[in-house]
Amino acid sequence: LEAKDVADKIAALAALTQRLAWDRVRSELEVQVSIWDTKAALCSAAGGRSRSHGMAQSELRGVLAEAANDPANAVMLLETVLQKFAEGGFELCGCILMAADGTLDAERFTSNRFELASSLEAVARSLQAGVAPSRSAGQERELSELVVACELGASGLSDRVRHVMDCRSIAAKLAESRRVCL
Repeated sequence: LEAKDVADKIAALAALTQRLAWDRVRSELEVQVSIWDTKAALCSAAGGRSRSHGMAQSELRGVLAEAANDPANAVMLLETVLQKFAEGGFELCGCILMAADGTLDAERFTSNRFELASSLEAVARSLQAGVAPSRSAGQERELSELVVACELGASGLSDRVRHVMDCRSIAAKLAESRRVCL
């Protein structure tokens, strides 16, 4: 069934979205640590002292460990930790801040995409039962807004989602399959 296939693709995209956002945070953390290390080495070579970043690095690694277990909680934890560092005078590169913002976006996209996948799975179950799903105008509008919120863009997947979710098209296909069976 096409509806089930599209639902599986949307669910996989949802999981990938979140993973890629956290991969970017990991990568930017390495850059941030490198910057801190370089700054410390330059200060030391000039006879000065620099602020230790070992605790900051440890806290950020803890956030990454939390992301593996509970990404939604880790998003808020990351924001809190970065805010604490900024208020404490730690210099943070813009890329790690952008990556942190990316986790917020990814969390929203992931949630929307899983919700859309669930709706698509419901369509697939209806079709398997030989029943065309029906939705009110309000439900159609909500579903359309959900598809937009998933930010699938002008992709072929977006077109497939809209096609699979089109109740009139589904009803016509079911009627045709019934005629063929008779």
